[in-house]
Formats: sequence, structure tokens, C-alpha cells
Amino acid sequence: MKKIFLATSGLIAAGLVATTSAQAADPIKLGLSGFVEEWVGFASNDDPNANTDYGSFDVKADSEIHFVGETKLDNGLSIGVHMELEANKSGSGNIDDSYMTIGSDTFGTLMMGEADPAAGAMHVAAPEVGIGNQDGDYSNWIARPTNVTDQADTLAKPGDIGNGNGVYYYSPSFQGLSLGLSYQPNTDTDSEQGPVNKNTERSLTSASLGYSRDFDGGSVAASLGYSSMNNGAATESEARDWSAGLSVTYGAFTVGGSYSKHEDKEGTTATTSSDGHSFDLGAAYETGPYGVSINWFHSKAEGVIATADDDKVDSIMLSGSYNMGPGIDLKGTLLHVDYDDETTAQANNNDGWAAVVGVAVSF
Repeated sequence: MKKIFLATSGLIAAGLVATTSAQAADPIKLGLSGFVEEWVGFASNDDPNANTDYGSFDVKADSEIHFVGETKLDNGLSIGVHMELEANKSGSGNIDDSYMTIGSDTFGTLMMGEADPAAGAMHVAAPEVGIGNQDGDYSNWIARPTNVTDQADTLAKPGDIGNGNGVYYYSPSFQGLSLGLSYQPNTDTDSEQGPVNKNTERSLTSASLGYSRDFDGGSVAASLGYSSMNNGAATESEARDWSAGLSVTYGAFTVGGSYSKHEDKEGTTATTSSDGHSFDLGAAYETGPYGVSINWFHSKAEGVIATADDDKVDSIMLSGSYNMGPGIDLKGTLLHVDYDDETTAQANNNDGWAAVVGVAVSF
């Protein structure tokens, strides 16, 4: 936490030395952005459990409305706000990210609020033009057995954490290289809840290096990330993630991949562990309004500590896209997913394939 505040001290100082008469040229006015995705698909699950019978046809949606605004003060600092409303989320907690930014061309950007940790926000992964092979979206169509532990993505984002309030800093780019740092005292706490209970808190510290440069005929992007989560004194457990990603574009072709390593330090009561790794590899070809990609995601995790073998997940996607107009894309994905539990019990394994088509609108 000290390192984060030291890194941002120059930016904070820049705001403090400004005279009290310095005001924004204009008050912040919120604008709207976001996306709407509607998907229709046919899926065939193996249905290994006698008590389940998965439906073959489904319709799914994913939509968000973003409220964004920014103004520039007379002292040169830019102040912004960003809030995301989950339009297709049931239950409480429909606001996703919600934060304020204080930016400077010289010192970078300081963020305060709820957002992804630095290693997640700056992560580079393999290209995919369809439904996406990160965040475990394949499980929306091919059901993951409860006993199978899935890393779900290659982000350095330990555990199923929430976006608790935190402090984030992103440096300016220097010759294509940039730095990100973040600290969240409790990833499960938002709004104005009371003091953190150190027995149950889940604090997260994250750091990332990013690199992005254009060259004649193409571009390259890379990332290195690290996150450490402390699950509190009651369980005495920790989790650490490392991640790396690389993507190279030349002409209409893009190839890339990413890797993450997850380590658990289990508490005295732990019976399961997500120790393991995940990676993705992919290639895409995009020309004019058309795009096509192939992507493979693999996850391996320890699962039940007392069992010698590991849980494994493999998802392969062949996708296509067609740009129908500004911000409007027709997409389709053919995917196959295999969940392999560390035991041989038939009910704990599943595999299947799905064909999904949809329209993605961004605004």
C-alpha cells in the first residue's frame, strides 16, 4: 500500500498546490455509452448426471449503460467520473465499476472507487471475434460441473473477487511502456459500509507493466501482471497470481496468447485449492467489415487437495464477425468445451458443443 501512495504522491501534490480560485472551465456533464449484446444458441451437453437434463436452445443477453464525464481545471488537472449499470443483472448490486479519476499528462491518472485491479485492466490476451473465450463465458452454454475448479481466464485476479473500493494509479506511457498499481482494502466492500473486519477481509494488491507500440504495417502489445490477495486472519490463506500476454498485429492478421499462474496458500481449514495455471492461444484475420478467429483456452487446477489428480478445462472457439454499421456487429461462434474432473466419477465430468449467433451493439 505504501508503494502505491508513493507512486501517486506527485499527482496528489500537483492538485494541492493549485490555488483555491482554480475552477473547472465547465462543470462535468455526463454522457452515455455502453453496449447491448443479444445471443441465440443451440448447445448439446453430455448430461452425465442422471438428475440433470440441460436444454438445447437458449437466448442470452449482456448489456451495460456507462455514465461518463470529464472536465479540465484551470490548473491542468482533468477530473472525471465513470459509472457502469449492469442492465441484465438480477438481484442487488447492479452497479459494476464506479470511480473518479484525477488525470495529468505529466503525472498520469489516479483513480478512486470500484474498478478492476491493475493487472486485470492492463492484461493482453489472444484475439477472439465472437462470444469470447475469457471470463468463462463458455460455461453459459456448456455447463461446468460443480466439482470442477475452473480458472476461467488468464487475468492476474485471484479468486472470485468483487470490485471493492480501492486506489489505482496508471502512469503516462514512456516509449510505449506504462505502469499500473492498485490496492483494495476489502474486495467485498463497497459504498459506505463500516470499518473492515480484519478476520474476514479480502485485500488485494496488484501491479502491471504494459507495452504498446506501432511499427510499419502493424503493432505489438504486451503485459506482465501480479496480484496478491489476503483472505484475512480467520482463514489465514493467501492467493497470488502472475500473468503475461502478447499480441502482434501485421496487416490483417493478429496472433497472440496469454498465461497466468495461480498459487494458493491454504488455511488450516481448506479442503480445496485453485493452485494451477491457464493459458489461451489465438489467431484472427480481419479485413474490411469481416473477421474470423480461432482460439483455445486451457485451465488446470488442483481442486480437492486430498485427490492426487487435477481439474482440467479446454474450450476451443471458431468465430466470425461482420460489421453491419458503426458500432453494430453480427457475430457467430462454434465452440467445444471439455470439463475433466480429477476423479473418474461420470457425474463430475461434462463436455459438449454449441453454435451461437448474436448482434453486438456499442454506443
